[in-house]
Amino acid sequence: REDYKARARQVCHWSIAQGTLHIRCQTDVCEPNLTAVRALLEVKEEMKDFIDLQIVAFPQDGFYRFPGATRLLREAVELGASVVGGIPDYELTVELGNRSIGELCRIAADGNLMVDMHMDQTTDPQSRQIEALTAETIGLGLGGRVTASHCPTLSAVNSYYLDKLIAQIAQSGMNIMVQPMQAATCWGIMAPIGKLLRAGVNVALGQDCILDPWYPFGKCDMLDIAHMAATFGQVLDSDGKRRFFHAATDGGARALGLSSYGLAVGNAADLVVLEAETTEEAIRLRPARLAVIRRGKEIGRAHV
Repeated sequence: REDYKARARQVCHWSIAQGTLHIRCQTDVCEPNLTAVRALLEVKEEMKDFIDLQIVAFPQDGFYRFPGATRLLREAVELGASVVGGIPDYELTVELGNRSIGELCRIAADGNLMVDMHMDQTTDPQSRQIEALTAETIGLGLGGRVTASHCPTLSAVNSYYLDKLIAQIAQSGMNIMVQPMQAATCWGIMAPIGKLLRAGVNVALGQDCILDPWYPFGKCDMLDIAHMAATFGQVLDSDGKRRFFHAATDGGARALGLSSYGLAVGNAADLVVLEAETTEEAIRLRPARLAVIRRGKEIGRAHV
């Protein structure tokens, strides 16, 4: 457990230095002692004055495929995980993958929890997991409590089916969380952020992997992620770059269900001061964080 905690603390410190003060952490429950979940819950409490952690009960090896995962996920929720995860790709059949989506959404609905599932992690245009998730989200009335992560297949399907899917996603009210670094290294395609935004879908940006087999870099810098999304997505106009800045900030806050985010009277005084004059310049330069402020108190400063 101490090894888990030491590495988690290190990532939290990197994150705070970049002004990223909220992390949703996919935490593996496919381990009989739930060591990672217990460790991350301790780090969450330890670091709460500096950063907010949302712990996802994530069945990395499959909700049905891994023996005992159905019990372990529920136990993780009882321990304090506030988000129900899922990875239907890892189930043995398409039918079992869709069935896992339904059961996991019902667990979230019954426990008033949020949902964050890895969806359609493939270049195969026949993958249809997002369709099952939108149906469950609409049927259970979960709306913005649901997030579909990755979703590269949205850029592999034909245009007719894509229009159908995007309409369903917009109707459901769910969020799409795109991880551009992993899109580049794992699949070579990325969910069509521009089309999703134009349809009224809330799009958030994230960094699923840091120093692991899927992405060997990363430092929790949301401006790095926005820069990669704009570049890889070939969205280079001014309006597009502003949309990516929004997805890296407000879009993520909305997906995480944060209620006191943004510059408004009465909100938490969490601020990041950047050495840049515009959002476009911030994405281009990814400049130093002159100050990171948490609840009105400076907790980080760049050495410039």
